[in-house]
Amino acid sequence: MLAEIELDESQRAVAEAEPEDRLFVTAAAGQGKTEVLLARVKTLVEDGLNPADEILVLSFSRAAVEAVRKRARVHDLDGLQIRTFDSFAAQILIDMDEDTLGDSFDARIRKATEYIASEETPDRILHLKHILVDEAQDLVGDRAELVLALFAALGEDLGFTVLGDPLQGIYDFQLEESDSKLTSGELIEKLKTDFGADHQKLARHYRAVTDRTRELISVGDEIRSLGELDDSGSETAHSLLDDFRRQVSSTSVLNESGALSPNAGETTALLCSTNYEVLIASELLWQNGYPHLVRRKAQDMSVAPWVHQVFKDLEDRTYDADDIKSRLTALFGDSAADLWLALKTAEGNFTAYNSLNVPQLSQRLRSRSIPLTLTVADTASLIVSTVHRAKGLEFTNVLYLQPEFGSPAAEQNAATLKQKYVALTRAREEIISTKLPKKLLQRADGSTGRWLEKAYGKYGAYNARMEFLNSDIDDVSPYYPEDGDAQAIQDNLVLEDLLGQVVSGSLQSEPEPGEVPRYVLTTSEGKVIGRTSPSFAYALKKNFAFKTHRRDEWPAGFTGARVTSIECATGHPEETKLTGLGSSGMWLVPRLTGLITRTKN
Repeated sequence: MLAEIELDESQRAVAEAEPEDRLFVTAAAGQGKTEVLLARVKTLVEDGLNPADEILVLSFSRAAVEAVRKRARVHDLDGLQIRTFDSFAAQILIDMDEDTLGDSFDARIRKATEYIASEETPDRILHLKHILVDEAQDLVGDRAELVLALFAALGEDLGFTVLGDPLQGIYDFQLEESDSKLTSGELIEKLKTDFGADHQKLARHYRAVTDRTRELISVGDEIRSLGELDDSGSETAHSLLDDFRRQVSSTSVLNESGALSPNAGETTALLCSTNYEVLIASELLWQNGYPHLVRRKAQDMSVAPWVHQVFKDLEDRTYDADDIKSRLTALFGDSAADLWLALKTAEGNFTAYNSLNVPQLSQRLRSRSIPLTLTVADTASLIVSTVHRAKGLEFTNVLYLQPEFGSPAAEQNAATLKQKYVALTRAREEIISTKLPKKLLQRADGSTGRWLEKAYGKYGAYNARMEFLNSDIDDVSPYYPEDGDAQAIQDNLVLEDLLGQVVSGSLQSEPEPGEVPRYVLTTSEGKVIGRTSPSFAYALKKNFAFKTHRRDEWPAGFTGARVTSIECATGHPEETKLTGLGSSGMWLVPRLTGLITRTKN
């Protein structure tokens, strides 16, 4: 029995089912879904299945994978394969010698599905005997097709356990860019009809520990009793959630100083409907002295800086496992075995398990097939996040930022109902409905993939501020300043010194005709920490092009972004050799977030 909770009868029925059984399990927010999933794995292991190659756990969200992996370690399930669909697909393609670096996430999913459904089944899945799928309500389109292809390819002997809650399905918008239009509801129906899944429901709730959060359980049950909700029929459900939400509310997030400074061991999430609200809220918190982290989307998660710490002074060759393990043990103690497995998984050559090819590891990490253990952890006592990026997480307190009146998120339809429900159910103890101070939110447009804040002047509407993206940082090669000291830049990249600092960019040098400039990044304390990518220069010029400026003129610079993390960039060993940073092919880069303004020429 697992230590954290004592499973009830409904949970034991799932956890103790036979390995070949096929289950679809309805699991509402806070019903101990992760513990049930891990209890199921323990039963499968006790029944003789090997967690390293015969059991696979797949989840839609990085947050859910984080939760499963963290608890798996507690329950001595090291080695269990726990992957997001995106990283699993990337690994399949790498195994098939496909170059994945230039592909979108959706393109990788489709390619992997084609391989799985082909006559030549990828070796990686051949030994699987049981697959556990979490957050099934968020599987739509191409990802849903990947699941069906997996189950079909592995035949009647495969057992599976699929868990989900239709009321928490908030990713249907992904169907717009998906080749397949399969909805999560249709996927669940296919699991029952085409694959014989037995439908079970969990009964007990565990997350809610106060009267207020327990009241939300009853509200959720009442909404589910209304049946299938379309846009026109969701008004009653919205009213139920809004009545609950208004019981504890405030007119400004800054009034919630207690929640914004949680006690030791506690966590608070400020949950927003859009990334523009996240940017504005983050700016407000920094200005008022509340340190925090901004949770980013899965596509923006890169390699953790500790990987650079391990490999920075190694050569571009193969090392014995003991050499790498001794470094890991010196740095991380008891976690070394887990980290070694993650590094070896990323490198991918299990036929040579007692060695590690450093250049191959660097190239594989560059291809974005990154085990979660190797990525930067967006965790802190205070998190600012969109609702979608907080999916699968739980917090002591939730500050729910009410959508601005008239915005799409404030509409009363089925999609916004589910988003609101997901936000409110992340809390264990307190849920506070709050707002940003008036007039902070301006007219903004995120339709191009980058939020642009508008203003009005002599020549009409113009872009006043522009969102700084992950891809705006040059991570293709290390920054080599004019004085030739690339190591000095690396030494500046210490997150404890930089987190939340305002960063400005200035032209690295006056560009030649036809040349694309880079912008050198400098903190408010004068530390140089990197440079921007070529694509950023184009975006800066395009989005801040006023009628009075020459078309061939590059902006002199910008300011307003803040440091949100430090990460390990990876590439060819020549990239680090040329700049005097060794031959590991690994170096550090900053990541920034925020709304930037152009500085005048």
